[in-house]
Parts: sequence; C-alpha cells; structure tokens
Amino acid sequence: MLGPAHVASGDVTADPAAAVSQWLHGATLADLKTDGVVIENHAELFERGEAARWHWILVRDRLGDPDDTLAASRPLLERLLERELPTRFFSFTSHYQLCFAASSHYP
Repeated sequence: MLGPAHVASGDVTADPAAAVSQWLHGATLADLKTDGVVIENHAELFERGEAARWHWILVRDRLGDPDDTLAASRPLLERLLERELPTRFFSFTSHYQLCFAASSHYP
C-alpha cells in the first residue's frame, strides 16, 4: 500500500524480511519487481506523486468493461478525459452518481 492505494502484492515468503527492509528503506516498486512482487497497473505514476493522472488512467482502463459501474457514465467520462481541468480532480461513484473531489480520499 502507498497511502490508500493498493500498488503491489506478491509472494515474498522465501525472504520476507529482505523485501520489507527494502521497502522501508526506500526501494521503488521497480526495485521490488525482482523479488517476486507484482506491481499493479500504472502504480509507478502513483508512486511518483502523480495521483490524479494515475486515477484517470485507471478510469480510462475501466471504461472498456461494459459490466463496470462506470459503464453508464462512459460518454461523459470520455468527454471529460479530453479536457485538462476535470482530470485535476478525482472521481468516485456514490449511489449511482458520479462525483468529483479535490482529494484522492473517498469523502
């Protein structure tokens, strides 16, 4: 976890202390890839502090799934993704509503 975001997982049971020590001493996600850690899609953006960009790339990825909760908002989201201003904010869904917030944390 990086803050509220799940960015990686893996089986490090062969030497868990080494992986944890690396992480605590500043290893990047790329550094941990060699130790059996699987990095989530686009997690390097979040790690670099580009949380809004990371968020909107994940939103774009989800728009391809017709069963995703964002499917009903696809036309609107695709138009928003064409503009810079809306992508400075974070989106979330609540009770079938699409909402925006300045914070990446769910309100």
